[in-house]
Amino acid sequence: MESTGFVSIRSKSPIKHLLGDAYRRLAVKKVAKRTFETEEIEREKFSRLLWKLFPSARSENYLADCVAELLCSAGLPTHPRTVRNWLRCENAPAFRYVMFVISVTGPEALVDFDEEDD
Repeated sequence: MESTGFVSIRSKSPIKHLLGDAYRRLAVKKVAKRTFETEEIEREKFSRLLWKLFPSARSENYLADCVAELLCSAGLPTHPRTVRNWLRCENAPAFRYVMFVISVTGPEALVDFDEEDD
């Protein structure tokens, strides 16, 4: 092999030598699983936050309508079906929606999350 003044990542990678393919595949699976579980927890927290936003709501459909109307009036166009997907933890909201809901709900709602998860 000819010296070119830099180390070829493919030929002399210490990580490849030390870890091996099986270990890397296992590490990727663990990271993917951890990411999925974390995302599920975050979706559940946002769903609970929406319920705290309108505590008098007795049904998912009514809550979805109220939240969609609030978001639309604030300039964040949202369909009630999207809100129902958030409530069922099927989809994750964009960051701007999360920040708006947190700002409307107030900081005391966030403090409650830490106590509920313990």
